[in-house]
Amino acid sequence: MPAAPSSSTHVSAINLMRGAGILMIAFGHYQPGAAANVLFLFHVPLFFFLSGYLMRLKDHPSHYFMRKTAAHLRPYVAYLVLLGIPAVGYLLSEKDTLDVLKSSVEAGILGGQALTGIFSAFWFITCFWISQQLLYFLRWHLPPIPLAVSMALMAALAFANDYLLADAWLMGSANVALLGVPIMYAGYLASRHPTLLRSPTLIWAALALMAGSATAIYQGAPLSMNMKYSHYGVPVISLIAALASIVVIVNAAEWLVRCTWLTTFSKQLAYIGQGSMTIMYLHLLIQWQFGHWHIVAVDMLVLASSVALPLIWHWLTNQFAAGVFLLHGRRAHA
Repeated sequence: MPAAPSSSTHVSAINLMRGAGILMIAFGHYQPGAAANVLFLFHVPLFFFLSGYLMRLKDHPSHYFMRKTAAHLRPYVAYLVLLGIPAVGYLLSEKDTLDVLKSSVEAGILGGQALTGIFSAFWFITCFWISQQLLYFLRWHLPPIPLAVSMALMAALAFANDYLLADAWLMGSANVALLGVPIMYAGYLASRHPTLLRSPTLIWAALALMAGSATAIYQGAPLSMNMKYSHYGVPVISLIAALASIVVIVNAAEWLVRCTWLTTFSKQLAYIGQGSMTIMYLHLLIQWQFGHWHIVAVDMLVLASSVALPLIWHWLTNQFAAGVFLLHGRRAHA
């Protein structure tokens, strides 16, 4: 059985997983198809899982609310304005002014599924923030058994939303939190039971389930997820397959940081993970700007640029107090 990672290794592994997750998201958005469908099964759930894995009950819920609101919603609003003004300006030159302004303001207020084009990925931020708040509040107030029951009920409601009210959604994709919270809770449970998470038996079973799910998705099975539109695949089975894939990714990341001969690669992937939220905001801007050329060399260049350019922006804005405060959701001295 592998030893539990040290704290420094643990942090590096988290950044590695964030880096891998955002690369999969960028690829999935640019190259739709069977491979993207496989990645959609677990790349967004991975971020929810990691949030639960790292969540600690240190602050009062009111303090947690303020801290996470600054961390997530301040950059969310800043990027909506930063990208929205030129986007609306372009649309005004093409369409009726009143209709453009009305639809743009409505989309900005509603968030979630209303955000399209270069803003399509923004749904994740509000849903992620809502999920964090709900899980923290429930963990603060509920003992373990009622907490577990509430997670099961939320997951059941999420699948009911998918199958019975497929077109129903809430502002900021709040309805998707019905599944986001249980996935975060699974991450919390994993942090409480690290030995089980790293059990060879579980790892091999998870790897087999991951491979089987990927094969089934390639063959057209409806196992994949699209969380933005509350499409969660096959009830329970897709969720289990997603969590199994995440178990594999967690253990693979922890193995990777122990491989000294892959240190350079690990550092680069971890740096991508540190800038994952900036990439989340900006990768579609680059991909939509250049479009799909369907030429392998050009597509690879566009895909690489949709990660590299946001990373440069991430580094640059970190050099200025205003950038740290507005775009990274931190105090300038943090």
